[in-house]
Amino acid sequence: MNNVDSVETEEFEKILLKMKDIQVSFLNTQFEDGVITRPMIARFDEADRTAMYFISGGEGSQVDAMLNDKMVSVSMSDKSQKIYIVIKGKCTLTKSKAKIKLFWNSMTDLWFPKGLENSDVSLIKMDFDTLECWDSSGNLIIKAIDMLVAKINKRPPEFGTKSTIHIKP
Repeated sequence: MNNVDSVETEEFEKILLKMKDIQVSFLNTQFEDGVITRPMIARFDEADRTAMYFISGGEGSQVDAMLNDKMVSVSMSDKSQKIYIVIKGKCTLTKSKAKIKLFWNSMTDLWFPKGLENSDVSLIKMDFDTLECWDSSGNLIIKAIDMLVAKINKRPPEFGTKSTIHIKP
């Protein structure tokens, strides 16, 4: 974790903990004719804390669009915690069975019934560049009062926090 400023380390840890609780994320990839978004299950490796992983089929235009040094983004949200996260970064692809096995589980078998022997299975690694987190958790009564005051003062309400963390290469 030496590529996160020491000042941001505590905030990074909080965001990372929240990210791990979110089951489904959305991987957003830029194509020539627009953005493609697909639901994915993010996996995390304690040894590589500034990256996330996705098990995927390793062929086709969706994977090609992530590679070749292009920036992608992942969006995550947890409505119950009122947490909204966007991660920007770059992807690489590996077919290392040993690395894929670290993230394999029974749900993965549904998508790849031949298991690790499936020649199409691959692992997408997304190295973080920037993390943004909007946290609007808190007391609903205080939020309601803030909205009322904002309405009276003709300004947007000011509840919740936004954090942005830049990861050094």
